[in-house]
Amino acid sequence: MTTPNELAERVRSLWADYELLHFSPPALSELGMSPGDEAVLRIGMPREVGSGAIFVARELEMLTSSSGSRFARFGVGAYEQCDICVDLDTGAVVNPFVNGQEDLDSGYYVNRDVTAFLEFLCAMERYARLVASDPGRPVLLAEAETVRAHLRLVDEAALAPDAWWTGTVEEMDMV
Repeated sequence: MTTPNELAERVRSLWADYELLHFSPPALSELGMSPGDEAVLRIGMPREVGSGAIFVARELEMLTSSSGSRFARFGVGAYEQCDICVDLDTGAVVNPFVNGQEDLDSGYYVNRDVTAFLEFLCAMERYARLVASDPGRPVLLAEAETVRAHLRLVDEAALAPDAWWTGTVEEMDMV
């Protein structure tokens, strides 16, 4: 399990401070998030991962479903086609709204918590940087398997066939 300090170091090694969206402590406190999620969001979220294809950070916004479930949106994913939110009741990161429409039945599980989500973003960013360095297909395929193994340890459920990350992780083999 990664500590907030270890995760903060990892984030700072990948993104400069100006590349992170920092959430204000009062805004975080008002949402009633778990202390763990609040601590991780204080590290900051990368403003953009995968040229916006994977994730774009947004200011925190409270969303409520028609059933009364509460979510804190902190970004969007898939070229801004879906909201990335913390379910304030469970702490899971989910995609409960697709194209701005509530879609709780077919919304996606993203990660077990904000820590796992940020771990996945870090792994995707490191892999994208390796791709940009063009080390050759055999190196990229070997690294893709290493990344998948790491992500399974972080949050195996996020790699299930019906999870949000599945397509992105599968694309690592298409280099």
